[in-house]
Amino acid sequence: MGFGSYDLVTNALNIFKQAIDITSQNITNASNSNYAQEVPIIQDTYPVGISMQDIKRIQNLYFFQLLQNKSSSLDYFNTRLQYNKQVQNIFNVVGPNSSLHHTTMLFLALLHSFLLIHQM
Repeated sequence: MGFGSYDLVTNALNIFKQAIDITSQNITNASNSNYAQEVPIIQDTYPVGISMQDIKRIQNLYFFQLLQNKSSSLDYFNTRLQYNKQVQNIFNVVGPNSSLHHTTMLFLALLHSFLLIHQM
């Protein structure tokens, strides 16, 4: 094996290291829905060995469509939540911050005090 063979092996190892780095990046970004997977395109080039011709970006259209559907559903429910909050403010529906809730709690406290005084 001459020095040329070592160059071929070194070149091949470097290309496969780049391919592993790309795969590692794909794994790291797997939870990111906007990330497009990258695939290294490796070709043999006779008689000099191999070379990386291109890096192809692949975006899964199914997951992209699913993300779009979920985003539109989220927008729909956020809009409904805003409308429900407006209705709640108009009708002053019972809640921990409403005046009806405060009045009811005050009434119950006074009733409790009254019952304690008249038990003695």
